Amino acid sequence: MANLIGALSKIGLPMARNAAEEVARLILELRQAGRSDEVTEKMMSAADDPYMYDNTPLPMDRASRETRADEMFPRKGYHGTNEDISEFQGSVFTSDNPTLASTYARGMSDAQVYPLRIGSKLGDAIVEGNGANWNQLNISDVKDPEVASWLDWAEGQKVSTRSIERAAELEGRSGVQFKDINDIGSGINSGQFKNLGYTPAEEEALRLQYLQELSKPSNVDVRLSPNLVRSEFARFDPEFRNLRNLSASILGAIGFTGIAAGLREKQEGM
Repeated sequence: MANLIGALSKIGLPMARNAAEEVARLILELRQAGRSDEVTEKMMSAADDPYMYDNTPLPMDRASRETRADEMFPRKGYHGTNEDISEFQGSVFTSDNPTLASTYARGMSDAQVYPLRIGSKLGDAIVEGNGANWNQLNISDVKDPEVASWLDWAEGQKVSTRSIERAAELEGRSGVQFKDINDIGSGINSGQFKNLGYTPAEEEALRLQYLQELSKPSNVDVRLSPNLVRSEFARFDPEFRNLRNLSASILGAIGFTGIAAGLREKQEGM
């Protein structure tokens, strides 16, 4: 890598102050040279995000990034987990309801909900759940005949989101959009609003709002390739749209405090 850095050295980029900035500088120099395809997942994960943000030759204000996001990764979703994530592996499940996504994280100390942007390259299978549970779907709910044909083994039976996911993968789709299904995780916790600075009355109102949010069906999405997912706060640089690194920076994950704030906003808007 040292030889490559020397060969690509250009004016215009600040000197790197540490190893992570050195990797970021190398990535940007490869980009300048029209060699973005040589940037690897390992390089992007090792790069310093502030350096990348400050020196990528694209406007990085929120409006500009959102405009690029709308083109590259047009839909939004939330992913709940107890992991610190810089990139996903395998399929990625999200919900359009951040409260529901939070039930896929357990406890409060390291629970996080990641706001994501979602893209598609090869088309999506659409499933109309009509309020059914995630494992009580009908083959006729799959509005993609080619994907549905992979489920003929289950004729007359109920199928799950996982079964439909596998069928979509076999048919070469980018993902599945499950419309109006119930899919609550095991981390449901209606007592999480205690000790956050709210009065007992406010805690009870938040608890009831939380349960109400979970009682409604939501739209659940699965992306079958992690390079179709980005952090909402990513740079959205089209030169690196092929990578699965979420910045391509995972910034601003939502904890339970953020979920509570979102529920409060809904209460005040009613």
